[in-house]
Amino acid sequence: MESFLTETIRTLSQGPHALSDYTIILPSKRAGGFLNQLLVQQADQAFFSPKIYSIEDFVAHVSGVSIMPKTDVLLAGFSRYQSIQKTSFTDYLQWAETMLSDFNELDRHLVEPKAFFSYLGQIKALDRWNLEESPTPLMTDYFKFWETLFPFYTQLTESLLAEGQAYQGLVYRRAAEDLTHYLNTHGAAPHAFIGFNALNPAEQLLIQELLAQGNTQVFWDMDDHFIQDPQHSVSHFLKDYLGTWPHYKTHPKPDFPKHFAQHKNIRLIQADSDLAQVKMMTKLLSETPREQWEKTALVLADESLLIPVIYALPQHITSVNITMGYPLKAFPGVWFMTTLLHYYRSGAAKIHHDTLKKIFTHPFGQRLIPSGTAICHALDKQHRLFVSLSDLLDMAPEESRQTLRLLFGPEDSQTTLLKRLMLLLNELIQSKNLGRFDRLGVEKLFDICHRLEHLERHFGFLQTTNSIVALFDHLLQQESLDFEGDAYSGLQVMGMLETRVLDFEHLIVLSVNEGILPQGKSTASFITYDMKKEFGLPLHTEKDAIYAYHFFRLLQRAKEVTLVYQEQTQGLNVGEKSRFIRLLALDEQKTHKITQVLAHQHAEVTPVAAEEFVKSPGVMDRLHAIAEKGFSPTALSLYIRDPKAFYFERVLSLSTNKPMQDSVGPDVVGTVVHESIKELYKDFVGHHLTVAGLKALKKQVNAVIQEQFGLAYNTSSLVKGKNLIIVAVVRRYIEKLIDWDLSALAEGHTIELLESETNHEITIQTNLGYPMSLKGQVDRVDRCNGTIRIIDFKTGMVQPSSVEIVDWAQLITNKKYDKAFQLLTYAYLRQHTSPETSVTAGILSFKNMAAGLMCFATKKGSHDRNKIASITPEVLKQYEEQLFALVGGIMNPEIPFVAAGLDDIFRIN
Repeated sequence: MESFLTETIRTLSQGPHALSDYTIILPSKRAGGFLNQLLVQQADQAFFSPKIYSIEDFVAHVSGVSIMPKTDVLLAGFSRYQSIQKTSFTDYLQWAETMLSDFNELDRHLVEPKAFFSYLGQIKALDRWNLEESPTPLMTDYFKFWETLFPFYTQLTESLLAEGQAYQGLVYRRAAEDLTHYLNTHGAAPHAFIGFNALNPAEQLLIQELLAQGNTQVFWDMDDHFIQDPQHSVSHFLKDYLGTWPHYKTHPKPDFPKHFAQHKNIRLIQADSDLAQVKMMTKLLSETPREQWEKTALVLADESLLIPVIYALPQHITSVNITMGYPLKAFPGVWFMTTLLHYYRSGAAKIHHDTLKKIFTHPFGQRLIPSGTAICHALDKQHRLFVSLSDLLDMAPEESRQTLRLLFGPEDSQTTLLKRLMLLLNELIQSKNLGRFDRLGVEKLFDICHRLEHLERHFGFLQTTNSIVALFDHLLQQESLDFEGDAYSGLQVMGMLETRVLDFEHLIVLSVNEGILPQGKSTASFITYDMKKEFGLPLHTEKDAIYAYHFFRLLQRAKEVTLVYQEQTQGLNVGEKSRFIRLLALDEQKTHKITQVLAHQHAEVTPVAAEEFVKSPGVMDRLHAIAEKGFSPTALSLYIRDPKAFYFERVLSLSTNKPMQDSVGPDVVGTVVHESIKELYKDFVGHHLTVAGLKALKKQVNAVIQEQFGLAYNTSSLVKGKNLIIVAVVRRYIEKLIDWDLSALAEGHTIELLESETNHEITIQTNLGYPMSLKGQVDRVDRCNGTIRIIDFKTGMVQPSSVEIVDWAQLITNKKYDKAFQLLTYAYLRQHTSPETSVTAGILSFKNMAAGLMCFATKKGSHDRNKIASITPEVLKQYEEQLFALVGGIMNPEIPFVAAGLDDIFRIN
């Protein structure tokens, strides 16, 4: 296969001018690099290389104006806009990038600015034409914004050109305006434009003027098949140039090759996900012979697949050149930096525990502060939501204190925000065991901070923390880490735009989908469709034609083509194959062999046995010790819900380290509620409740709960935020209980409080051959109108159905009835210590007070309304049978502890 560049060099070499005399212009710097490499390969002796430019560099050369980095243009724009309309830098950033992109588009297409902004003003005037009421301040600012754009554009372009630099579009406009000067000095020199397609008006003017000089050639990378097709969008632009440019009215039109009609094997592979695409890519490359690597290109239409593709490349392919950069924003170290910056932007005097954990648990944080994890654990134990620098210094060893001051110390003239960041990054760079990839990322972050420091000195408005953080975030989106490799050998991994003027025999293209190829409509512009049409700016249809050219041009000289697309019909990421694939099939050549392949992932569902833990002799010894010490209703209920959890928590005594939360947890709320009730009602034990006594309790509620929170939590964290609400909720729970008792007294009931938060423990002889202890704390026992009531307080939501039993076997097999099991256990304990003839047991849910006391009851059917709430000896006998069966399962060495299934877990939650 002879590539387009090879054909072009051969033609130029056979022409009237020496190759070294030419000025060659290509679409990209990468294309220029490949041309240079080609010249070196073909040379049999030393020679002077022609001048080779990318089109952007050539236009800058013609204009005499250098192209500014986008960030510098952005900052210069803010300085100019401030002189027109005062605004904050962060507000400016929200619209400036899009607006400057529109300015760039206007200038590249040589649109008359005054006419354009006048037209825009007229459109915006229509917005206010029918305002019946006086405009609001927001509307006034909106209209004023549009009025400032022309002065902004004028002042920005004038100030940039005065400094001899400009953004890309303005350089193009300047080149078009000052073309005469270049033609007078360089017009006689031979020029060659190679591989162009969609030219903006500035480029068209430049090329046409050079063509008129007589020493310029244009080499179009186009196939005759597309030129002959009157409707094919691939040749949309070129056919227009051939028909309208004066040069082609007096000179013969070029002859175009017929590569597209040559034999090609084209495979269309339908994948059901991005993962399936990547797996198929791995398979295809694994089958590629070594001698084909340098003739193969892996093209990522969707560049977000770069990272999974890199990890999926076959290991035996050792020579790879990746033209795309690894996005810096995906580098793990960025998370560390952004966490720090957002903390600085908050201006908080103290550090929130979440922020501290993010910094200290990050690998970079662990390198800087080795004791950081221990500090976090200590703060968790103390329930400290916020911590000061002085507290951290007291907790940290001497060797970490200087770094802590850098991280969290106040800013001064010696340690500005950027200086401290660079000092921290430099400390990481000096780390001996920092990985190579991490070191590259840290060095890139250091470069960004150094650049920000330079910009800070140049632009005074960047001295605020908000501005620096906003600009840092902006730069992160643009920067990337470049991959090292030989650019001209091995497998080429590239994006679609990087394939311009390059040819490969073997092609693998991923993500050939609608919305990617072509990209579809873009909304990142303030210029409406009507305005684009009015001023000749490119529409989405023309952008589609550009993508069509890149796609089909790539296929022209290829022999083996594999196009992979995702066609998923379910979920959010629904995929549809590109229209280019459909067009390829409709326009199928006789010499093209097109085959369709399905590459769906086949997920084999293998039944997985539930996790089991056998009962070793050591475990059995521990179980006997627990049985002797006493099973509690909570422990037995835990076994019913999840035997694995029982094994871990009760047998192995493994505690779960729960992360500290900003708000009081449910366990603390439950403790405070129960202890507060015990404290408030303690003087009523052994006495009847009275209206006067209960009303007096209400006045004590606030003081009692504050005291109990002080015992269970850090009270300094209760004065604001969600915790303040939780304290109020706890207060309301207890007041509801008092109101519930007052309401009962008002209805004529008599209530004698017998017990409050009382511990009960009994030893019973089981049918297992050894005694067993059963113990538990009963929240409340009272006598209401002569009936003993055993009451369990719950701070969570409980429904009556969870304490109503139809089938006794479900008491120890269905997690729904774990609360019924607890109630019966309390009743069983109480009856062994203080037998009574008339007993009920129920739950009082503070989140469902409307249901009242939800008593344990038995009934014949799930829909039966006839309930028996009295706990009789027969009921307790039934319970005892289930209790012995449950404990028998726990103590049986042949029955392992089995983890709850997923369906059980969902049902529990």
